[in-house]
Amino acid sequence: MKVYFKILSVVFIIIFCLCFDAKAQEDSRIEKFNISKILSEMLVFNKSSSKEGEKSELSRFSTAVFPISFEAAFRAAMLVEMSLGRVPVMVDKIGGVLTTSDSPLKILSGSVFVSYYFEPLGKNKTRVYIRTKAFHFTEGILGGWDTDDETFGTLHHLHTVLLYVKTAMTKEAEIQKIVKELSNPQEVIKTLKAKYNL
Repeated sequence: MKVYFKILSVVFIIIFCLCFDAKAQEDSRIEKFNISKILSEMLVFNKSSSKEGEKSELSRFSTAVFPISFEAAFRAAMLVEMSLGRVPVMVDKIGGVLTTSDSPLKILSGSVFVSYYFEPLGKNKTRVYIRTKAFHFTEGILGGWDTDDETFGTLHHLHTVLLYVKTAMTKEAEIQKIVKELSNPQEVIKTLKAKYNL
């Protein structure tokens, strides 16, 4: 049941992202954020290559260049991970590394670990790398630890990437709005005074 719910949520996010992309094209502040291109880079170009007779699998590693600042990229990752119930196990903002887990104290069957690496390429350009690992234990004679479970690892990775792309676009728009407002602080103060009768 959990798997079907996650698949349905992924489909919903894809539809939502495409609708949001159409709306974003009207907004000149985030016009440069091409959500379709970035999703294509993250989920198709990084796809595992398939040999003859083998199924092609979605990768559990993705990378793409985002037209956003390093700050926005990092904050978007923190928001996504908190929303998915994962907590940071390693944060190195200077080095541009973030690793999270839904079971940080122990590696348990079903545990998910996600690592981000942020590479600043300019003022408003950041390459983001995302790697997902899902640990799974199978009982029985042929059982044991699969340190990168194909089914659940891929599903968690897809879910993370879709949420991250949507959040990154929204987060950059918010940052641009804040910067625009702070560039004219007197106007902001005047508005707040009028709003709250100060």
